[in-house]
Amino acid sequence: MATNYLKDGQYYVRERLEELSQEHGFYYTLDFSNRMTRRLGQVKHFSTPLVTFNNRYIQACVENGEINALENTILHEVAHILAGGGHHHDYYWYSIARKIGCDGNRLSKVEFYNKPKPKKVYIYKCTKCGHEFKRYRRLSGGYQHTSDKGEIVLDRVEEN
Repeated sequence: MATNYLKDGQYYVRERLEELSQEHGFYYTLDFSNRMTRRLGQVKHFSTPLVTFNNRYIQACVENGEINALENTILHEVAHILAGGGHHHDYYWYSIARKIGCDGNRLSKVEFYNKPKPKKVYIYKCTKCGHEFKRYRRLSGGYQHTSDKGEIVLDRVEEN
């Protein structure tokens, strides 16, 4: 069911971006990314601007009924296209953003990415002094504690 929401959200972005491009007279290439973790959208200023939107963010907006937040993100990226390269979030960009209906904010209140916490914690211990080290990845071996040249060995694995 989430994929239907995702496709509907993508359809909304496509249609809205097409309307704005006709209204303001610009060309663009559109892409959607599953790999973005912090960005909501991005514009790369090639000869034809490449506009990329975060699929997770689109899905979260549609599922939570936050279409206004999604609309604001679309307007935010359009403002980057209209301002041109080199105007990141400066006054010129801000004035264009406000003129086309964007609130000019860089951040959204929609939660869309929860990085999963590691499930295991590896506890290593120095054989000489007994100092413990927590690691979220298993060490490959051959490590020494620098203070006393003791060997670091796996003591236990804890579940989170």
